[in-house]
Amino acid sequence: MFKILFMVIGLIVFVAVASGVYKVSDYYANVIETNLIKEAKLYNSHGHHWQISELKEKIGIIYFGYTSCPDICPNALNNLSITLANMGEDSKIFQPIFVSVDPSRDTSEVIEEYTKHFGDNILGLTGTDTQLKVFSWIFGASYSLRTSESKNQEYIVDHSANYFLVTSLGRFLKLPVKDNPKDLGMLLMRSKSSILETK
Repeated sequence: MFKILFMVIGLIVFVAVASGVYKVSDYYANVIETNLIKEAKLYNSHGHHWQISELKEKIGIIYFGYTSCPDICPNALNNLSITLANMGEDSKIFQPIFVSVDPSRDTSEVIEEYTKHFGDNILGLTGTDTQLKVFSWIFGASYSLRTSESKNQEYIVDHSANYFLVTSLGRFLKLPVKDNPKDLGMLLMRSKSSILETK
């Protein structure tokens, strides 16, 4: 009888300790994650350093891609542009951001010219190979350059096709892919409430 009682008590203590350890480790993991995002630096179209603190009260909508992308990137950015245009006043809280993961071809000038096709307010960014690898890794985005398949500059870049929401505090959300502007608009509004509630 006592043996069973001790086993039950031991199990309860173990579960309580494990739960506490998980919550503490999860808390510190989130702190480290948000600090990494806040400290990360990229370059804007003028060649100046950019950090997410510059978002201030806005929510960034990040899309990782490259300007030579034949279809996925332009479709995603065009879809986002249409979505924000249809949202009216609600769109003002969002800052669309295009991050090029192809720095060898996508210079600041190339990115600036490219983003103009998708609206006046889209922010174009890039960085060094190291900066881009760190920045994309933090968000859980991935990309790889198939340069080995070509001896010239006409190579393909495989990359994540998701949008990522981020605040100046380092909070972020990965959004599922939505090809329809109406669906994307509803998703942005729902996600906006979710990401702002964590402040």
